[in-house]
Amino acid sequence: FPQDKALKLLACGFSDGGVGIWDLVSLLERRAWLGHEKRVTSVTFWLNPLNGSSTLISGSTDSSIKFWNLETMQESGTLLGHTDAVLSLACSPDGKIL
Repeated sequence: FPQDKALKLLACGFSDGGVGIWDLVSLLERRAWLGHEKRVTSVTFWLNPLNGSSTLISGSTDSSIKFWNLETMQESGTLLGHTDAVLSLACSPDGKIL
């Protein structure tokens, strides 16, 4: 995630399945989503190498991974198929591997 944007945002997951984003300059919440069915256990920022869009990715004990577009502030996709909780997420430095 670009350093200039990453240093200005804070993301966290909640036990109710929600995800929140805060602006660290203004200290205001920018957006909160309810999308997972269970506790959110991990979040990471990702810069799409194909189009440069900024995305928040969240993982949950409901075994799903969700993508949240930070420009539109909308959910942009879900990965299903894990057989257990998603406990951590990380992206490669080039953004090509999650």
